[in-house]
Amino acid sequence: MTIQRRQFIAGFGVAAAAVPFAAACSATSTESTISSLSLSDQRVQDFLKYREETRSDSAKAIKDYTTPGFVYTSSSGQKFDQAGLSSRINDWVQGFTLEKSDPLWAANLGEGRIMISTSDSLVNNGSFRGQPPSNKQFQTESLFTVAFDPEGKIESYTRFADYGALADSIGATSLSQLHGMD
Repeated sequence: MTIQRRQFIAGFGVAAAAVPFAAACSATSTESTISSLSLSDQRVQDFLKYREETRSDSAKAIKDYTTPGFVYTSSSGQKFDQAGLSSRINDWVQGFTLEKSDPLWAANLGEGRIMISTSDSLVNNGSFRGQPPSNKQFQTESLFTVAFDPEGKIESYTRFADYGALADSIGATSLSQLHGMD
């Protein structure tokens, strides 16, 4: 049973990761091209810095880096404004310590949008969505699609991740539990 659940979750993660890439590609105008983007690009660096700062003061980081009309869309399709995202990030910070995050690659999607892939090492050392800490370490890869306004502030972003490793680390019994939809 565990193998089947793991395969389902891993398959869901792979399929979910393809969705934002396909959506980003189809949303790009026919005159735009998707191109490789240096990890030293200012937008990439700003997003990585924003992500790091959300772990110490999510409300301040969100206020400093995002627009007033900002929207975060979770991989389950839930939409969050600035306050909603701050609360969600705080839940994650209480449940997990991010030991290391390495950017893998970035792409320019055109029209102020980029895609960033990261490899993250985390430890479940706090309660998360009703599950006690397991103190298990795990690796996950994340795919972010990020839209910036002309002044360089984040207008919106979406994150897709490998939820199989996360599910195993906390002993989740369903994807609904992982997404906080129970």
